[in-house]
Amino acid sequence: MQIQPTAAQSRLLEPLISRPRLAPFLSAAAMPAAAMELYLWNVRLSAAFGEVITLAEVILRNAMAEQLAAAYGPTWYARPELFDNRTMNGFRTTWRNITIPADPATRKPAQKPSTQSRPGSSWRNPPSAAG
Repeated sequence: MQIQPTAAQSRLLEPLISRPRLAPFLSAAAMPAAAMELYLWNVRLSAAFGEVITLAEVILRNAMAEQLAAAYGPTWYARPELFDNRTMNGFRTTWRNITIPADPATRKPAQKPSTQSRPGSSWRNPPSAAG
């Protein structure tokens, strides 16, 4: 969705955006209306880059996971020797906070894998990458 306010809407929007935020646009434009248009152009430009950055991030993350799996096996993320203590503590916290939904077929609460498969519990049987 592209933001294309009318001149009247721009005048209403301008006081809602802080002066420090608008200052660079006000100094670059001759009139407040032109500064607002420049600011909205910047919003649109940032949104366009957001799509590209998101796609690049997913591609990079997938490529890294693929290379790590090739080097360390499909459960590379479950190898404590690859991570520092801070990261391992983050894994433990995340694992404790995961909520597994009930099985839709049986409506029984799902069970987390055994303690042996959790980070920091020796990872003898880590969960599969597929989930």
